[in-house]
Amino acid sequence: MFRTHKLRIPALPAILVLIVLIAAGTLLQVHPVHAINTPWLTVSGRYIKDPGGNTVILRGVSLVDVSVADSRTRNARQQIDMATDSTSGWYARVIRLPVYPDAIDGQPGWNAGPDTYFNSHLNPAVQECIARQIYCIIDWHYITDYNTSAVDTATRAFWSYVAPKYANTPNVFFELYNEPVNPNDWNTWKSVAQPWVNLIRSYAPNNLILIGGPQWDQNVASAASSPFTGTNLVYVCHIYPQHGGQSTWDSWFGNSSATVPYFITEWGWQNGGGNPTSGTTSGYGTPFSNYLDSKAVSWTAWVFDMYWQPVMFDTNWNLLGGDNYEGQTIHDFLNRHQNDNLPGAGGP
Repeated sequence: MFRTHKLRIPALPAILVLIVLIAAGTLLQVHPVHAINTPWLTVSGRYIKDPGGNTVILRGVSLVDVSVADSRTRNARQQIDMATDSTSGWYARVIRLPVYPDAIDGQPGWNAGPDTYFNSHLNPAVQECIARQIYCIIDWHYITDYNTSAVDTATRAFWSYVAPKYANTPNVFFELYNEPVNPNDWNTWKSVAQPWVNLIRSYAPNNLILIGGPQWDQNVASAASSPFTGTNLVYVCHIYPQHGGQSTWDSWFGNSSATVPYFITEWGWQNGGGNPTSGTTSGYGTPFSNYLDSKAVSWTAWVFDMYWQPVMFDTNWNLLGGDNYEGQTIHDFLNRHQNDNLPGAGGP
């Protein structure tokens, strides 16, 4: 897109200026965006609210690790532009930005060099979301047992670095820890993770904090009876086809969503994909889409990519669909809700 730096042009006839601007826009692949208001959001009961008290439901997509996304033929900023390109029918209102602690797909990860990762990958992606006037989730993408000293040290260091950077930025949410695994006990998880929440709050008093739970964000229903302490906390669940059907959805988050707010930051499918993503549009994609609507929860679909499963595109960035792939359904789902539950627009 046409970014914030300015062209400095000597006094030229207006027509020449216009030609230069058009050419610059063409070279930089301008993507029209259907922007939204992005005020501070707060939690009230089971809902996320805007300053006017309107219910907000955000719907969007997750990228792969941001540094890996930057290694694709279209980098993370270009992917954000794609996902918000109204001329192509894309209406993501939130983009999830995973940050892997350690090396992944040939990229060194955050822990290898926080300054480099932040300046070269994370912050440019966040600033693109801000420029596109959408929300984004910075996701500390650990997938491991959570109660080790190494994890605690790394997690504290990450949020001590990142949270102050965006403490005055209403567009940015913090996903505390992608998928805690073991111990599979809610109270143990709370005892470890509550200090991380407190740490973020000491730097950033207002940003939404998204909190998962043990067993890869499956054990989260206890948030209703034993919530974390703090304000503007939203709970996270990840659900894929091989986890089961509606009885699973109900027990993991659907029933408890009657009293606490949820943000489903991962869901998706690909017929023949790796466990637990293997499923079809008819068997999982459409029913779960309808279920998300019925529960009025926010979500980001996993994953806006051509290689990581479940894929949305082929290797030439052509959208995949039908009964085997999720891309077209996610695109259409976002398109259908393009004006629903936005800040300032009201909702259920």
